[in-house]
Amino acid sequence: MAAGGLAEAREGDVARAPADASAARLCLPPIIVRTEADAVAKFRRETGAPAIEGLVPLTFPFCWLTLPAIRPMIREMIGGDDVLPVHEAQSFSYERSLEIDSDYVFAVELRREANPPRLNLDAAISTPQGEICGRLETVLRLVPIASGSAP
Repeated sequence: MAAGGLAEAREGDVARAPADASAARLCLPPIIVRTEADAVAKFRRETGAPAIEGLVPLTFPFCWLTLPAIRPMIREMIGGDDVLPVHEAQSFSYERSLEIDSDYVFAVELRREANPPRLNLDAAISTPQGEICGRLETVLRLVPIASGSAP
């Protein structure tokens, strides 16, 4: 998956998941994200990540999956409120460090697997000029939630 430059990425872009998400693949439009100093500092405090002057923790881009242009599509691909996404695996790889108070382009691809039920999230992070900074991969196992309540 290649991330494009600013001409292809627009802040607030939203994609729609396919009607049948059971065996779907969805490439979201690249969006512009920012490593704001306050957000990075809050992330460090909440996760215990060490402070390295001027650099962003390697796991910080995971926060971008909660953005309004991305999170609803993840929710739809998961299958709604009757499915519990359980974190199964995650990896980050970098070609260059992310810097504080910098803009990046974040491109996400979602793939739903049927057996076993999983949602794979692959993302590429690049500079506005198109240079790849890193990639993240997350695998969520999709567990059905029982419709009745336990005694």
